[in-house]
Parts: sequence; C-alpha cells; structure tokens
Amino acid sequence: MKRATAMARVFLLVLALLGMVAVGTGWAQPKTELTIALSSFATEVLDPPLGGHLVKYYLSMMFDYLVGTTPDGQPSREGGIATRWENSPDFKRWTFHLRKGVKFHNGDELTSEDVKFSIMRNIGKLTPKKYIESVGDDVFARKPIGSGPYKFVEQVTGSHITLTAGDNHWRIGTPKYKTMTFRLVPEETTRIALLRRGEVDVVELSRERVKDVEKDGFPIHYRREESILTMWWVLGADGRVPPAKDKRVREALNLALDRAEIAQSIFGGKAEPAAVPLGLSWSFKDVGFKQTPDMMYPYDLPRAKKLMADAGFASGFNQDVYAYQLPGLPEGKTMAEAVAGYWEKLGIKSRLIPVDYPAFRKAWFDRSAPGAVGYFNIANRDWIGAYALLEKQAYSASKPSDTVNDPEIDGMLSQVMRQTDREKINALMRNVYTRLRSEHLGVPVVYLHSPYATSKNLAKWNVGSVMYDLFFDQLASGK
Repeated sequence: MKRATAMARVFLLVLALLGMVAVGTGWAQPKTELTIALSSFATEVLDPPLGGHLVKYYLSMMFDYLVGTTPDGQPSREGGIATRWENSPDFKRWTFHLRKGVKFHNGDELTSEDVKFSIMRNIGKLTPKKYIESVGDDVFARKPIGSGPYKFVEQVTGSHITLTAGDNHWRIGTPKYKTMTFRLVPEETTRIALLRRGEVDVVELSRERVKDVEKDGFPIHYRREESILTMWWVLGADGRVPPAKDKRVREALNLALDRAEIAQSIFGGKAEPAAVPLGLSWSFKDVGFKQTPDMMYPYDLPRAKKLMADAGFASGFNQDVYAYQLPGLPEGKTMAEAVAGYWEKLGIKSRLIPVDYPAFRKAWFDRSAPGAVGYFNIANRDWIGAYALLEKQAYSASKPSDTVNDPEIDGMLSQVMRQTDREKINALMRNVYTRLRSEHLGVPVVYLHSPYATSKNLAKWNVGSVMYDLFFDQLASGK
C-alpha cells in the first residue's frame, strides 16, 4: 500500500513537471481568458460610428469589416465579409461579393441590406439593420450586436469591457479564449504590476518603461512610426482666432519646441521629430512628397521671440492646453506639460486642463474653447487615408472637427476626388502638404514607435501596423 502511494506521488510529480497538473489545485485547465490593459479607451463607446477608429481594440472583435486588412494595412479577401470586389471602368460603381452564411450574434443572417445600411450609417464596421431599426440607436449603443467572433457581455464605464466568444467563426475558427476583457488602467505602474503578477496578458507601455519590462523577460512588440503626434488650435465659430490666427505666432510656437529632446526625454528615444502638420509619412512615398531637411523645424528660441514681437506679442499671452491620455499615448499628459514649458520661454502662460479625452473632444467639436490647444496621435496611413483625414480636418461650417481652416487647401482637396489621373492627384496632395508646412497649420511634434508587452507564455503575435487595431485575431485564433 505504501509503495502504491509513493508511486502515485511520483506519477503526480511527473505530470506536474510536464505541465499537466498543478500540485495542490487539481487538474490544470487551459487559460480561458485573454485580458488586455490599456491606458485609455478614448471615447469608450460601443457603437462603431460613435467610437470609430479610436476603439478598434474591442470593436474589431465584436464586428466584421466589409473589406478586411492584413496586419500591415493591405486589403484582404480573407479578413472581411467581401470575398472579392471589382469596379466599373469609370470607377463610379463598385461591386462586392459577400461571404455566405455569416450571421449576427442574435442569429439573423447578414445580408446585402445590412451592408448598405452599415455604409450609410457608419462607413465602416457591419451592423444589423433589422436589430437597430427594432431597438433604436440608444439601446444598440448599450447592447450592441455584431457578426464578429466575440459577443458583447458587459461594460463598466471607467473600468472594463467584457466579451465572450461564439462557438465558431469564419475568421478565427473556434476561439482559443472563451472571454476577452479590456481593462482601463491609466496608471502605468499598475499595468506593469498586473503583467508581472500574471493578471493581464497584454499591456500598453510608455516608451521610457520598455527597458525595465524587457529586463524582466517580457516580450515587447513594436509598431514602427505608427502615428504622428500633432497639436492644433480649437477653432471658433468663424474659424481660427487670435493669437494663433497670425502666421508668425504659429511659426514661433513651432520653433520654440526642441523636438529631438522631446523624442528622447518624453518618449525614451522611441520617436522621431515631425515637420509637416498632419503629415502622414506612409503617404509621402505614395504621392512622391519629399520631406527635405529645410522643412524640419529647428529649435530656434531667438527667432521665435522675434516673430512673437513682430506679431505684437512680445510679452506672450494666455492659452489653455488640454492634457489627456489616448490609446497608444500614455505619455500624453507629460508631453502636454513639457510643451507648455517650452512655450513658457516665449512668455506664453499655458493653463493646463487635465481631462479625459471625451471632454476635450466635446470642446473641440462644439468650438466652445476657441484658441485652446489639443492634440492627437493620428494613425499613419497611405495616400487615401491621408486624404480622408485631411478632408475631414478641412474647414467647413458643417464640419465640427475642423482644424485646418485654409481656403487654398480646401480647394485642392475638393479637386482630388474629381481626378482619375493619379499623377494629378499626387501633385495636389504634395501641394497640400507643402501648404500645411509653409502656413504652420498645426504643431507637428513626433512620429511614434508604439510598444506593447505581453505575458511570457502568450503565443507569437504580429501586432501589425494599423493604429487602434491590435489584430487580436491571431492571438484568439483556434485555427
């Protein structure tokens, strides 16, 4: 009997060493939850047209796209509802062939009517026409259903969003994780502590903490030149307001920043100085735009002070600067404080307003804080993505998110979509970038390389290059 007991113990010890059991806790079970800790959820909404690209982290797991993308941002026939598509000779009509048998989480079949409804409603992720028309937008925003591999379970504002896997999905097969939880953890020390204790699997990192986490053996995944960090002035009801209405002031504020120092001290060397406001560098090659050395703003405080004096602001002025964090920008508040410090050398007294991003977004869209400064880490894109961003930011009384407010740029952008000659389009886009830089229509700060850390036992992961979408399909796939 004693020998049998001893043999049983040896057998259990061997199984434990092989990872088959956990001694003292019974049989080990496969990990069933994937937990992601982020510094910000941005708008923290569940309805795609309200959250848009800012919250693809969790929306991409709940909804499908008409046309999917690969991790490097190229159109994919495997990743979307459309398995193929073609255009008419005049490019005015597109035909999409839809994947058969796709259903929404409530069991309704996804049809061409849902695609048309989604395009008209969101221009993006696919949403159920019948369900939304039945329950209304308000209910859908609280209890969304999509056709993605994970279903919505719960949202606690300021805390977490929980999703649960369906049995099987055309994108990823049988999901590896039954539950996917996105936790809002603004404090970086807490996020790192959760990773070290094994309570989360993926964390967003500031650039300066990468070495500390790497030393502990945690894998680091980078997105190179993922975004451009640009600052701008909130418009008033009639457009740009003084002092930033004066081109000399805008140039002075650009010259007062030491971008190389910001890249090193705030972003741990994981950033590169930027020169063109809203200049999405992935599009530069597409349109043949060359960012020459003379376009880079030097750190030139004497010239900045002269420009301020010439503009009548030798003693500076008062200015509000909103300070907040964003997904992919945990250093947001620190960066805003540093920039305000540089501008203080020009006599500019910046009142830092610490808020969550939605509060700034409301002031920006309502134009209720004219002249105040905000910022965004704008996702890098190719030429069509750059055009879409610039067109959105161009001035119009009907567009709440304007920042550019330049009739010459508006005219060039309006011509782009009327052209079918690619070289003419390229020339227009190059001229837009040149004008943005020469008029100093914003404050380009840096291009960001964005790091994410994962637990040591997580499978290999291609984090991709498409900002706001972390391609969790690869981690969750049971294929």
